[in-house]
Amino acid sequence: MYRDPAGLSICFADEYLHEVKTVSWTCIALAAMALLFLAGCAPERVNESYRPQRIYSAYRHALSDMEIDRADLGRRWLDAAERAVSGAEIVALPYADTLIFDPAEPEAVAVRFRTIRGGTVSVRLTPDPRPPIFFVDIYRVIDDGGRVKIATVAANGDGVVFRARRSAAYVLRVQPELGRGGRIAIQVEQN
Repeated sequence: MYRDPAGLSICFADEYLHEVKTVSWTCIALAAMALLFLAGCAPERVNESYRPQRIYSAYRHALSDMEIDRADLGRRWLDAAERAVSGAEIVALPYADTLIFDPAEPEAVAVRFRTIRGGTVSVRLTPDPRPPIFFVDIYRVIDDGGRVKIATVAANGDGVVFRARRSAAYVLRVQPELGRGGRIAIQVEQN
C-alpha cells in the first residue's frame, strides 16, 4: 500500500485485483445458489394448451347455479370427485387401464403415481367414439397432504405431457359429466 503526500491510500494493482476476484467469485456463488433454489421451486413444465383450466370449476359452478349440487345426485357427483382424489389408488408407471363409467351412478376415478425429477410424463386418453365430456386433471401432491393442479386435459383433448420439476407423487383424476357414462382408456408413462 502506498500513501501519497495528501494522506490518501492507493492500492497497488495486484492487491486491488485480488479483492475484486474474491468479491466476483462470492457473487457468482450466491447467484448460482439462488438459481438452484428457484429451479427447485419452479412449477412443472406444462405445454400452454394443457395448463390448468377452469373447465371443472365452471361445470361445478353451473351445477351450483342451477342448484343441482343440492340434489342427492349432484352432491354424490361432487363427493365422488373429492373421494377419488383423496383415496387414489397407488399405481406404478407405466400404467394402462380402461375405465367404464355407469351413467346412473356419479363416479370418478383417480390414480396416484410417483415421478422422478426431470422425467417427462405422458398421459394418453382414448375415449369411446361418442364419449361424454370427461374432466381430466393432474395434481402434484405437496408435503402437507394438499395438492396443486398442474394440468387439465381439454374437453376434447387426447392427453397431456409434462416435465416433472421434482420427484413427487401426482394424482390423475378422471370424471365424466353428471348423468353420463362412457368408456375411456388411459395410459400413463414416464420417460
